[in-house]
Amino acid sequence: MKVFGDKVNDVSSSNLMQQSEFTISDGSKLIEMILDNAYTDPITATLREIGQNASDPMLGKGGAFHVHLPTAIEPWLAIIDDGIGLSKSDLVEYASGLGASTKDKNDTQVGGFGIGMKVPFTMCDQYSIIDRFEGKEYTFSAYKDDFGVAQFVQLGEKDTSDCNGLEIRVPVDSNKFYVVKEKMIKAYTYFDPKPTTNIEVEWEVRDYSTEDEDWGLVTGNKSSSDSRVIMGNLWYKIDGDNVREEWGDKYITMLQHGIDLYLPIGSVKLPLSREGILYTPATLKVIRDKLDKIADKLVTDFKLTIDKQPNIWEAMRTFKETSGLVSKLDSKTTNDITYKGKIIHNRTDFKQKDVPFTAMWHVQSYRWRYKTMSMSEYGTHSVRDGEPLWLLPFSDKPIVVILVKEKEKRLPSRTISYMSQNYPNCDLYMFQYKEGTEHAIRKFIYTTMGLKSEVILFHDDVDDVSVNRGTAATRKKTAKVLTLDYTSSWSQFRDGGDIDLDTNKGIYIDLRRGDPHDCKVAYSIDNVRRVMLSLTQYDLVTEGTVLYGCPGSYKNKMVDHANFLSLDEAVKAAHSTVENLLTPKEIKRFSYLEGMNTFKLRNDRLFNLDIDINTSYYNLYRKRINNYLSIIDTNKYKLYCGYKHLSRATNNYENIVDNFCDKHQEVEDKFFGRYPLLKLATSATTYDTDDQKQIFNNSIEEYIKLKEFCNV
Repeated sequence: MKVFGDKVNDVSSSNLMQQSEFTISDGSKLIEMILDNAYTDPITATLREIGQNASDPMLGKGGAFHVHLPTAIEPWLAIIDDGIGLSKSDLVEYASGLGASTKDKNDTQVGGFGIGMKVPFTMCDQYSIIDRFEGKEYTFSAYKDDFGVAQFVQLGEKDTSDCNGLEIRVPVDSNKFYVVKEKMIKAYTYFDPKPTTNIEVEWEVRDYSTEDEDWGLVTGNKSSSDSRVIMGNLWYKIDGDNVREEWGDKYITMLQHGIDLYLPIGSVKLPLSREGILYTPATLKVIRDKLDKIADKLVTDFKLTIDKQPNIWEAMRTFKETSGLVSKLDSKTTNDITYKGKIIHNRTDFKQKDVPFTAMWHVQSYRWRYKTMSMSEYGTHSVRDGEPLWLLPFSDKPIVVILVKEKEKRLPSRTISYMSQNYPNCDLYMFQYKEGTEHAIRKFIYTTMGLKSEVILFHDDVDDVSVNRGTAATRKKTAKVLTLDYTSSWSQFRDGGDIDLDTNKGIYIDLRRGDPHDCKVAYSIDNVRRVMLSLTQYDLVTEGTVLYGCPGSYKNKMVDHANFLSLDEAVKAAHSTVENLLTPKEIKRFSYLEGMNTFKLRNDRLFNLDIDINTSYYNLYRKRINNYLSIIDTNKYKLYCGYKHLSRATNNYENIVDNFCDKHQEVEDKFFGRYPLLKLATSATTYDTDDQKQIFNNSIEEYIKLKEFCNV
């Protein structure tokens, strides 16, 4: 983009004694200063800068550049284009010079500051550039010498039949392979075409519920979605707090919803790093003017978009997807919205005289996990002004529509059985009809919901379900249970069916309405997870032990069975085991070790001051810790950790572990009792000069040398 505008300032001057241009004595120092201070995210900066440089020459050819992601065999990031390449002299000028750029005279390409090819220095101290130009291949190395000064040298030159182009190759540490891949996916979200890669990647896609040529509204009511300015291929996150004029205004409302603004290159001001946006008055005016136009269009088009829908079901879907933002911009528009004269929101209603069915039910998909259901709980009948109504709620989940004749037998159990086996993730809309009205109700469903072939006739397609309850002896040996995957933070109790008590083992908990009942160690599902994880993580129970939930509607047959323990009993047995194997003295030693580690973490800045002093408290600390580790029984220490975690998970601090845990304050008090002047160092945060820092460190050294050992 243009770095300087077209306008030239005319300056009148007279009687000048001397005139000089500003110069740079040492360009390498300036490059180092810029690269060390301009970028907060080196990986993203390198991907964006080099990727944009590779994309520009490919536009005319209609192709894509290539990204080689680091692998164990080839641990480098390489960005390769088959564009126009650079002559040897131009490459030296643009790669090693500051301010030299091919883009600083136009606003059709991103860039212009002349620092893009140096950005890999933010990731590493050495990288390679391979230039193919008119039958020659030049290999250069950019590196920092022993004094940290950037150097650019040619390593080789050879003939080649490959087309013109450039390759920038940057070494990557193995622990950053995944990070590079993920940041590349985000950095190239708006590149079109996307680069080819050596590893299969899944590109980020921004879906829009409403869009125009130069903006798009992110799908759904996502208050946490970020808003972006896109110029060229690169995007920049918009900070709503900088754009808003007051809290809660339309600007912050739209930006919190999530919106992409496609603007011409150079429309908004960017810092040297181009990592963010400079919120100058001119930039704010561009963004706000754009948001003003979008807000007006959203409100104006809202009613038109609703009216264009083919049926009332799709009108409600559109309302749900777009009304969240529009209602905040103009609540009256959404409150009064209608479709063909009928008010719609997330549901609509029909008068009894206008519908061909005699009853309607809406059952959400979660209900298929249960064994019983009362149809009366899910009827949609209502009354307004004394007139009976049927409510039709909208669902954005997959739906199944079933027609059922009046007086159909065993409707609840058959419905649950059929849906759980065939459509466990679908919501159900069930309509009851009289003999001879099937055609009319099918027409109603088609015109209202747009469904035709998906409608199921219950008596034709659903067989009656007979339950084989077995003999009394068989029923006595089995129990209906729920199970919980306690290793997942999101799971809930699921139907586990009937289990044989004699061939299964595990821990059980009584449930009432899905929550623990009469349990001393856990009052919620989250508590249950923490307790079970503590038991299994530290081998207090066998890994993979199943946790059963006994629903309140069934008698708990596990209570007196030898194969099962209640969660309370399991925790009590674990505590008893630990207390028998660990003495109070051992527990004190273990908790004191943790206290020393915590002390180290809390005072980490101090340990960096005297790390080279033989008699420093850092080395003495390490010696003391190593001494502890040499005498600790590893298995007992793991047992102690499990004991402590289990006590905390069950909020049970009455055990002996409570007397010895959290020792870091005691360790800290003893330490600073030995070295009281070091307490001052905890408040030392900055030093004006390196000399002051060295003086401070020397003072610390002299002070510590007065002590022979750390007596904590």
